[in-house]
Amino acid sequence: MKIAVIGGGGVRSMFLAKSLAQSSLELGINQVIFMDNDPKKLNIYGKMAQQVAKRLQPDLQLELTGDPVEAIKDADYIITTIRVGEDDMRIQDERVALNLGVLGQETTGAAGFSFAMRSVPALVKYCELAKKYASPDVKIFNFTNPAGVVSQTLRDMGYDFTYGICDAPSSLLHSFAKMYKVPQNSVTGDCYGLNHLSFFDSIKLDGKEILPELLKDERLYTDTDMRFFKKDLVEHMGCILNEYLYYFYYREEAVQHILDAGITRGEVIRDVNIHMTEELSHMDVENDFEKPLDIIQKNNDDMLIEALSPKESSVLIYSDKDFDDSIYDQITSIENDKCKLYGDYEEDIVIDISKQNIDASFSKKTDDLKKCYGEAVAFFYKDGDLVDVKKEELLFESSTISTSFKTEEEFDQAKVTHRFWTLEN
Repeated sequence: MKIAVIGGGGVRSMFLAKSLAQSSLELGINQVIFMDNDPKKLNIYGKMAQQVAKRLQPDLQLELTGDPVEAIKDADYIITTIRVGEDDMRIQDERVALNLGVLGQETTGAAGFSFAMRSVPALVKYCELAKKYASPDVKIFNFTNPAGVVSQTLRDMGYDFTYGICDAPSSLLHSFAKMYKVPQNSVTGDCYGLNHLSFFDSIKLDGKEILPELLKDERLYTDTDMRFFKKDLVEHMGCILNEYLYYFYYREEAVQHILDAGITRGEVIRDVNIHMTEELSHMDVENDFEKPLDIIQKNNDDMLIEALSPKESSVLIYSDKDFDDSIYDQITSIENDKCKLYGDYEEDIVIDISKQNIDASFSKKTDDLKKCYGEAVAFFYKDGDLVDVKKEELLFESSTISTSFKTEEEFDQAKVTHRFWTLEN
């Protein structure tokens, strides 16, 4: 099976390469080709994707090219993840909308329309190339935003082999499984709508309808992405809402938050990407892979710090460079403190847990107490202003013998402790 990725020079290319490599044997993927029209980015981020795939699945052939025909030729599946106009045009879209007091958001806001007007013509060219050069049964999965508008437009234009992809619905189902402490496949749902604008009117646990009780469960509004919505709205709608509908139902609030922050999401990402790409351009990705990985990690940290808005109740738990997804899911479900109040201060927490520390922990003798360490970064706000940033050690203790947390039950046996600090007057 051949998979082509159009837009393979993006900063997140190596994460896509990781997923493809990990699933390659199960899905029968033997060839992947990343294509991008920006040779500088392809030479950096594309090569990093190659290194990731090589380490995870040496037999998987991952190639790079700037030629769309070479990428698409005989492809069974094509993934499109492009940004026409790059970050500068995204910022222009955001600012034009915000200057008029309108939501400048690229998926469900006004900025999305201008983005779609640039994206659709470019994607049409790739669809035509696919009809001419790809496998006769080719399917195209579109990640390009605004995913809903773009996917519907391509279908309306007759490209019925295209499909829009959004991971928000499946992520919601996974969060419900964590609530009930059951395997992910135990929770299913009926979803309607399109990509970022979707709804669930049925949620089942082991085949039994649970939607009515789920809507009344307080954990829904604290432990899942439904925390963005007020309970009275959800009860009125009588269904589960995609997190991006926040921008529709609370559009005035969303606009004010962005204006208060003084910087748009696009501006944060542009500045981080420029700095990161410049640093990486002087490194030997193929022969000294660890240093570029450290740069990626550092710049992602910086982006998280800059992107947090005042008074935003958010906990971002992210993984180290090769952190196993199953472990990451379990930690996400357990370590979910939300916004704790310490006196007059509001605290947002970002937690990084190193896989190397977990591996070192489990390399001890089986009768030892298993320990691993991470780092918590707290952002303190007062009256909407960031007043302090502090770091603290995170300690995981467990007496389990297994080499990883493969199930929620295994993780429940671990004791999670961390020390919080106090601000001096």
